[in-house]
Amino acid sequence: MRLPCGDNVNNPDKFPEGYIITLSSKEKEKVVEIFHHLNKLKFSPVLPQLDVGNAYVALKASLYICLYSLIFLQAWTHVFNSVIFIFLISKIFEIFC
Repeated sequence: MRLPCGDNVNNPDKFPEGYIITLSSKEKEKVVEIFHHLNKLKFSPVLPQLDVGNAYVALKASLYICLYSLIFLQAWTHVFNSVIFIFLISKIFEIFC
């Protein structure tokens, strides 16, 4: 297991509270159960610490991708509805004119 290093350990006051979390023993057991390559962690007396900063950045990027996808789909829905409306108007015009 890689221990946290760098500025988050040397200068903890620069990082918001909750940036580094420590897993409980039950959470540690669950991680070992899911990720078998961390089996050595099972016998370690130390509870692992996780740097959630990178996970936050990845989650934020994923949310932006979802948001922009929804905006794109909404724009195309408007275009599609406009095309259908124009088609219907042209058919009505053909019937009555």
